[in-house]
Amino acid sequence: MRLIIFVTALLAILWSSFWLIMSKNYLNQLNAWINTDKVSITAKVNAIRGFPNRFDTTIADLEIKQSIFGPLRIDRLDVMRLSYDDSHYIFAANKIQNFFDNELTFAKGLASAVSNQNFLPTINFEAENVSVNGDLFFEKLNFKLWPTKALHKLNFSFYVRMHSTVDPEPHLSFQGELKLKSPLKFNEPK
Repeated sequence: MRLIIFVTALLAILWSSFWLIMSKNYLNQLNAWINTDKVSITAKVNAIRGFPNRFDTTIADLEIKQSIFGPLRIDRLDVMRLSYDDSHYIFAANKIQNFFDNELTFAKGLASAVSNQNFLPTINFEAENVSVNGDLFFEKLNFKLWPTKALHKLNFSFYVRMHSTVDPEPHLSFQGELKLKSPLKFNEPK
């Protein structure tokens, strides 16, 4: 019995130490991303929570400068990641301002980015009760973008259920492949 208690206590101490070290590293990475000289980003990052299985943080007053439109603003962005899997991130927000010069508001908005050893992650966004500039309303919106083996092609799917009193409710759904003029190229650090 003492051996079981000792092993359990040892594992709890090891996992707690791992979580504390990794949460500090994760917070440093977030701060480094926000304080990058090349990108004009301002934000306030809260402490990491989510012990024992997740790293959860809230980024407040996020503002990303854009070259064509006004700055992209998100008042509150919750970022969640499993502590034992750094390939899956979940983002939650309720309002995005200046997204292609539009304001998006939703009751529930979740985006996930999952990397499965590919070069690009699979990105999925789903939201409920979406309002675009206060004029256009959707009950449900889902957009998914995932890579192909060729870096100049991306698969996508799009689904919208319109907010309407008409029966049956109108909805729009399509999927396809985006072909870029050239393969995606990323600047390598110098």
